[in-house]
Amino acid sequence: MSLAGIFMYIFVRKVFRFNHFVSFVAGLVYAFNGTFVHFVAYPPHLVGPAYLPLVLLFLHQAVEKKDFLRALLAGVFISPVLLSGYPPSFVYSNLFALLFLLLAFYKDKRKMFWSIVFLALANLAAMGLSAATLLPASEGAALSDRLKFNLYGAGSHPFYVESVLYYFFPHFFGLVQGNTNIVYGYVGIVPLILAYVAFRRRLESGWIGKLLLLAIVFFVLSLGNQTFLHDVAYNLVPRYSYFRLTAFLQYLVAFCLAIISGFGLTALLSEKGREVFQSLRPSLIAFGSLLAFLWFEAFVLKAS
Repeated sequence: MSLAGIFMYIFVRKVFRFNHFVSFVAGLVYAFNGTFVHFVAYPPHLVGPAYLPLVLLFLHQAVEKKDFLRALLAGVFISPVLLSGYPPSFVYSNLFALLFLLLAFYKDKRKMFWSIVFLALANLAAMGLSAATLLPASEGAALSDRLKFNLYGAGSHPFYVESVLYYFFPHFFGLVQGNTNIVYGYVGIVPLILAYVAFRRRLESGWIGKLLLLAIVFFVLSLGNQTFLHDVAYNLVPRYSYFRLTAFLQYLVAFCLAIISGFGLTALLSEKGREVFQSLRPSLIAFGSLLAFLWFEAFVLKAS
C-alpha cells in the first residue's frame, strides 16, 4: 500500500503537474482505497495495482519523447506483476494502460501507434526478465486440474450493484456474511466531494472526462456478467475468461477517482479557490445535508 501511494505521488507530479500537497493527497487516496484495505492480507493481489502508476509514468514518457529506454523501464516494473502469482492484475493493468494511453493521445495518430508499440515492448521486456521463473511455473500450472473445474470463470465474485452504497456508507447492510459484505472501491467522502468539484469545473483540457470514462468502463466491468461489456471483454481480451473476482477491478475505479479528486483540490487551492467554493456551496450544502440524513437513518435509526 505504501508503494502504491508513493508511485501515485510520482505519477501525478510528473504527468498532471500537481503540487506536492495535492500529489500527496492523491497518493493517500489511492493507497487506502477499499480494495487495497480488503486485500492487504493477500499481497500477490496488490503487486499489480501498486506498480501501475509507475508503469503508466514510464509508458506516458516513452510515448511523449519516443523513448525506447523508458518503455523498457516500464517492462522492468511489469515483471514483478508477472511474478506475483496473481495473473489477473497483469491483464487488468495492461488493459487499463492501453485505454489510458489511447485516450491521452487520441488526437495524435502517431502517438496512438507508439502507445501500442511501447506497451507491447514493455510486456516483452517483462516476460524476458521473468522468463527464468515464469516458464517453469507455467509448465507446473498446465498440470493442474483446477482449470478443468473452472465452471464460473469471470462470472463469479462480481461487484454487486447494491454495493455502490459502500462508496458513501461502508458496511451499509451490516456485517453480513458473503461477498456483499466486502467494501470495494471506497475512497472516502472528501475525495468524492473533491471529484465532484473537479467534474463541475471541467478542468485540465478534457482529462476529467477521460478519467471519468475510464472509471465508468472499469466500474461496469467490475459488475461481471451482469452487463454487456463483460461479454465483450470475455471474448476479446486474452485469458479474461479464466479470471474470477471481477470486483477486484474496483482498484482501477479508485485510481481514476484519486486523480480526479486531485484536480478538484487543485481548483480549491488556486487563486480562484474562494470563487470556486462560493459557486459550488449550495450544491455542496445540499449534498452534505443528504449525506448526514442518510447516515442518521442508516446507522442511528437502524441501530435503535
